[in-house]
Amino acid sequence: MHNSFFKSIILTFIFLSSLFASNEEINQKLFELKTSQEYAPKINDEKITLIMGQIILKENEIKELENKLDELRKDNNSLDNYKNIIDRQDKRIEDVHSNLNYWGIGFSLIAILTGLVVFLVNRSYANSAKKEAKLAAEKELKKWIDEKADEEFKSKVDVYLEEIDERAKKLFERNEGLTQKLEDKIKLLDEKEYTEDEKKELEEEIQEIKSSKNKNDYTFEDKYKLFVSKFVKENYQEALEDLNILEKEALSDNSLSKVLWFKAITLDRLEKSEEAIEVYNEVVKRFEDSKDNNILEQVAKALYNKGVTLGQLDRSEEALEVYDEVVKRFEDSKDNSILEKVAKALYNKGVSLGQLNRSGEATKVYAEVVERFKDSKDNSILNQVAKALVNKIETNLILNKSNSHQDLNLCFQLVKDDKNELIKYNMLTLLEKARDSELDNEIEEWKEEFKDISIENWSFGELKDWANSFENQEMKERLLKYIDIFENHNKK
Repeated sequence: MHNSFFKSIILTFIFLSSLFASNEEINQKLFELKTSQEYAPKINDEKITLIMGQIILKENEIKELENKLDELRKDNNSLDNYKNIIDRQDKRIEDVHSNLNYWGIGFSLIAILTGLVVFLVNRSYANSAKKEAKLAAEKELKKWIDEKADEEFKSKVDVYLEEIDERAKKLFERNEGLTQKLEDKIKLLDEKEYTEDEKKELEEEIQEIKSSKNKNDYTFEDKYKLFVSKFVKENYQEALEDLNILEKEALSDNSLSKVLWFKAITLDRLEKSEEAIEVYNEVVKRFEDSKDNNILEQVAKALYNKGVTLGQLDRSEEALEVYDEVVKRFEDSKDNSILEKVAKALYNKGVSLGQLNRSGEATKVYAEVVERFKDSKDNSILNQVAKALVNKIETNLILNKSNSHQDLNLCFQLVKDDKNELIKYNMLTLLEKARDSELDNEIEEWKEEFKDISIENWSFGELKDWANSFENQEMKERLLKYIDIFENHNKK
């Protein structure tokens, strides 16, 4: 009897201890979840899942305890079976046992009821706490995303962006390098002939394009190179056909302006000058209001080349007007590529005035080139200054005017490293001295110095007229002799 009684008491205490321990553990977990100040930045789906799993596990444990409680209730109900046995015992023992049994049962019932109340309260609290914890977690997570996420991830995002920028930069530099290399070659088309090495290099590039790509995969640059290849080979009609195809494609203004400009150049080479002038006019009309300097450069080139073409057609007055238009439109540009066209237009204006026997005006225009651009840092512009000075020196020589030391010194500084221009400068200074004395030895030295150089793009007609203008026969013959040496030097 005592054993059953004490067994009931012990099992009750075990149950309550386990119940309180389980609830205490749940409360601790929930308390830690709600009160943690650091969980928001670290919270993630895995942690939430883990915590919820623990809660569910504890709820299962509580259910198991409830089952044990039901078994205990059955054990307590069996106590009634022992009452008859107790009644047959000694009265003193019966009283003692009765008191003990009464208080034991009462204590057990109180403990069981207390346990049930605690269980129900904690279960309700657990559900409420879970909801509160979830809401608090969502709130803190949103707050962290709004306030901390940028700080947490900004450095990583910046690194990724830098890597992307670096890769894009390298790709751009690679493509820009190819494009600039092609542009440098294309500039030769209108200024000088390709060398054999340059032609060979271009042909190798063309073969690589044809062998590595289908025609449908050709880029704009590929098609551009094919045109250049045909142009260099003087297959102008085929080159023109390529340009006509390119013109019909969906091109940017920058690309279209270049295609049209080269179309005009090609028409010029086909001696279709009037058609070329029409295309030059189209370039100007389409793009004169552009804000892009690359496009405006094509407009300036179109106007300049139009002036050249008009001059070749002996329409010099019209050419002069076009050169003035180039200056008027672009003299205030900050782009050196455009300013180069201004300098070239002024230089050609001076040449045209000289051809019209307006040498005085020509000299003033050459002086304008020098004054405007002598301080430029761009070699292409300084090249125009040098050419203007050479022509100014020649014009003053023909007009029997002295050249200033300033002009002579500046000209020498600009041409001293360019033998193609230096040869002209030295020739003019020798002719100026030859008016007064024989210079046979100096002429021989000149021939030796420039034995591998010829005088290109130079007309000796005006110099011959100048020499013939002298009444002194000896001077006249001496000058004509030297002019003949210069004219026939390394003549091809």
